[in-house]
Amino acid sequence: MTAPAARPYGVVAEFDTAERLLEAARAAHRAGFRDVEGFSPFPVEGLDEVLEEPPSRLTAIALVGGVGAATGFFLLQAYAMGISYPFDIGGRPLFSWPSYVLSSFAVGILGAVVSSVLGMLYLNRLPRLHHPIFEHKGFIRVTQDRFFLRIGPDHERFDEARIREVLGSSAPLSLRTLQL
Repeated sequence: MTAPAARPYGVVAEFDTAERLLEAARAAHRAGFRDVEGFSPFPVEGLDEVLEEPPSRLTAIALVGGVGAATGFFLLQAYAMGISYPFDIGGRPLFSWPSYVLSSFAVGILGAVVSSVLGMLYLNRLPRLHHPIFEHKGFIRVTQDRFFLRIGPDHERFDEARIREVLGSSAPLSLRTLQL
């Protein structure tokens, strides 16, 4: 029995300055690579534009969660007060919707908060017990003074030689291929 073949996670280059990281990211972008991630100890101005980070979907997730919770709670109150347990209070109509608005708004905010937290966990793929980037022995210095750029396999075919050629032009401190 043979072990399954390891899939490549990508080629990781280590740099000593933010300028070299930015230069390598620009070179990767010019070469047409799109599965590119940058890691640095502090925000590098211009790196997001070069890497073309997509806008976050968390706002849409929070909006859907909040509106869904508010609508659901409003309908639940209308059903309970109007159909399931009709109760005449001082001649007030059974469907007295203004009294449902405040509590529906509060539940909508709660729904937005809960969906934001769950959406954040999903989008960050948490809880993740292991990330392939931690296989790089020097990656621990990313919190101190090192900068890393990973180019992953964009397509079915992983052209490691082409990736190494593009990253090597920026004079990295190290260049390693990581497997999943």
